[in-house]
Amino acid sequence: MRIDLHCHTKKVKTGDAYTRNVTKDKFFQKVIEAEVKIIAITNHNQFDYMQYKEFKDVTEGYCDIWPGVELDIIGKADQKGNCKRGHLIVIANPKNVELFNTQVQELVNDEDVNTFQIGVKKVYETLGKCDCIYIPHFHKEPKLSDEDIREQLKAFVTGKTDSIRTDTELSFDIYVSETDYALIRYADSLCERLNDAGADVQIKQYSGTMLRSRAVSGKYEAFLSESDLVSTDALENADYIILDSAEMR
Repeated sequence: MRIDLHCHTKKVKTGDAYTRNVTKDKFFQKVIEAEVKIIAITNHNQFDYMQYKEFKDVTEGYCDIWPGVELDIIGKADQKGNCKRGHLIVIANPKNVELFNTQVQELVNDEDVNTFQIGVKKVYETLGKCDCIYIPHFHKEPKLSDEDIREQLKAFVTGKTDSIRTDTELSFDIYVSETDYALIRYADSLCERLNDAGADVQIKQYSGTMLRSRAVSGKYEAFLSESDLVSTDALENADYIILDSAEMR
């Protein structure tokens, strides 16, 4: 059974892609294509109760929809006064959705979703009554920055290095079209090399249509695709590497 506990269904922040805005019918179509049986809606700093009910009604009998939110968290200040920031996914027991809706509204309190940030303690105090699970969206200490990780992966994929620093957990999935057999073979080889270097990487195969849609909307951490399937023009907010066939041998 497939479970997705991190699903965006609305463009909330200024930097969010417009493709995150989905209708209830489009949402149901994507759920069926992905064969997901439990899915949590976790938009940034916002819970849309009306949308939740619409999506729950249209998927009734096929999958379970759980109420959630992805919050901007501010941590304790270091010796220089700098505060660490990260994301925290909070998912509530569906039986408590009405209370969860009320408590999220109280927590965010009509603040600008682009600048909203809050401490973990306040989150627990406000949402703890909703029987929630909490999924921190950050790397363990001592952590590498996202930029450092991206640069390491680029160097590894292009053959400039055969090692990856593993003082932080590096775990992700590589997505590839289920009908692109050449890329699947390359993905298997790349996955094996990454795992041998100390990472935890798995290959996931989806239809070309779903791969393109989710890639453009920023759903994947890493994916492989021919340029005919996903144009680089559609990846303005993503890091990508262009390889020719010789570099992939």
